[in-house]
Amino acid sequence: MEKVISILYDIEEKANNIIKRVNEEKIKLQEELNHNLKELDQTIAKEKAEKLSALKSDIDQKLAIEKQSLIDDCNRQLNKMEENYTQNHDTLVENIFQEIIRA
Repeated sequence: MEKVISILYDIEEKANNIIKRVNEEKIKLQEELNHNLKELDQTIAKEKAEKLSALKSDIDQKLAIEKQSLIDDCNRQLNKMEENYTQNHDTLVENIFQEIIRA
């Protein structure tokens, strides 16, 4: 009987050791998983920041080109208006004067 109790005790002791190792392995795997998730989050955040920076740079460049195009267009229109005014000044003044007299 003592031998059976001894064998049962040994079996229980081995079972407890197995459970202890499984729990330690579980904790180790959980820590490794947490570490990997943290690295993944950092990688994703870095990639997102790089993509946003590239998009912002691209948009800024396109806006600068569009802005310059609008400025050039406005300058062309102003130059045409000044040229028209210079060439037709007397006619424009005469037309305005005639409109005032008729009113």
